[in-house]
Amino acid sequence: MSSGMEEMGAVNWKLALCLLIAWLIIFVCLIRGIQSLGKVVYFTAIFPYIMLTILLLRGASLPGAIDGIIFYLKPDFSRLGDSRVWSDAATQIFYSLSACSGGLIAMASYNKFDNNCLKDSLIVALINCATSIYAGFVIFCVLGFMAYEKGVSVAEVAAGGPGLAFVVYPEALSRMPVPQLWAIFFFIMMATLGFGSQFSIVECVLSAFTDEFPNVLRGKRESIIFRSLVMFATFLLGLPMVTKGGIYLLNLVDYSVSGFPLLFVGLLECVALNWIYGYDKFADDISLMLGHAPNNYWKICWKFVSPIVIIVTIIFNIILYTPPTLGDYHYSTSAQVLGWFIQLFPMSLMVGMFLYHYCKDGGFQLMVTLMREKPGWGPAHPSDRSRSRRYSDAALKRAASTSGLANGKPHVYGSSVRLLNNTPSASGSATPIVDRRTGTPSRNNSTVFMLGNELSANVRYPAVYSSKHSLSSSKHSVATGSETCV
Repeated sequence: MSSGMEEMGAVNWKLALCLLIAWLIIFVCLIRGIQSLGKVVYFTAIFPYIMLTILLLRGASLPGAIDGIIFYLKPDFSRLGDSRVWSDAATQIFYSLSACSGGLIAMASYNKFDNNCLKDSLIVALINCATSIYAGFVIFCVLGFMAYEKGVSVAEVAAGGPGLAFVVYPEALSRMPVPQLWAIFFFIMMATLGFGSQFSIVECVLSAFTDEFPNVLRGKRESIIFRSLVMFATFLLGLPMVTKGGIYLLNLVDYSVSGFPLLFVGLLECVALNWIYGYDKFADDISLMLGHAPNNYWKICWKFVSPIVIIVTIIFNIILYTPPTLGDYHYSTSAQVLGWFIQLFPMSLMVGMFLYHYCKDGGFQLMVTLMREKPGWGPAHPSDRSRSRRYSDAALKRAASTSGLANGKPHVYGSSVRLLNNTPSASGSATPIVDRRTGTPSRNNSTVFMLGNELSANVRYPAVYSSKHSLSSSKHSVATGSETCV
């Protein structure tokens, strides 16, 4: 390990080999897309809970464990007056839930049309929080034991950062019979946690490119070549992090990607769904999937509470910004500039793609026209369309005729190209979208409303036309499934 980012040093080839093996495992698991991934996640999701339970049972039996648990559960209400605590907590929950990073949306886009996405969202949020609390018991049992051994308070041995898991958990393992065996299981658990997160992130990137260039990447051979190239490129991008100074770069990237980019995307999603697309149409879309519209609680949260909380969090993050550090090391100005570039780059991509489509599709369009859903926006399968007048073929035909698009080929106004596969034909019938898994017409349309190239909601079927052309009533409205903003 070097003295800082200024001395990155040579690549540690042992770590580079481990990095290569990790990407090869990811490639094998994702070579067939979601079909192969679905079998792997059963192990990556369940095995960590088994290990946590074993560690908790052992940790609770150690002397001093009760002191650690008391320290963990005893609240310090004075910290509630610290604005940084609230800001860090809001940022952490985005990062912990993987909200607004695209992974949840990419995975959920493979669900059935009538899947209860609201229930799934609640389950994911609750399990995530419960798991964090459960893992906290494991950590503080061992911290209490370490404090007991050293004769100090728990607060003196409690420390955050990426090294926590590699100090506290091994301490518990060393107290178990055959510690070497349990150490192997522990690091397998850590690897499965990393792979579980990486699978969804990588699949999100792959799916985005596949959906944007379906004619090029839908074939099996083309898909495998593309996936291998993407993963090889990401392997090369990871090599600087396995140098002697790589830990400093890793910490800088971790500090940069978990804050502003996620909050910015979350704000765009709330605005796009509730104010540009419109909450009423969004709620109507959900009602077709769930059989009932979301109640006023969700309306208030999605339209007002979530955007306001995100805006306030962004403001506090700016006001309370402190440069990243790693132990006693303080990053130089050039390193901080690199960190800001990492934060601004994904946001600039979204704005850039928005401006690209704004200029490309028929010249400079009026903003209101650009943000209006396209003709052809609706459920992919005819049987799902027929359940609502708003998305019926007759309504599509009328909308196309009224907007001068009787041929059923709409302009692309910044949304997914998959809409082009879902436009009405000359006869007025809808052409089902092609399932990215099988290459066959799919009941599940995972097209999403986009700002630039960022998926802003798990809308499994596009909407049809602007509200002034809508033929639907409150009783005949249609639904759209989406990632719930919690």
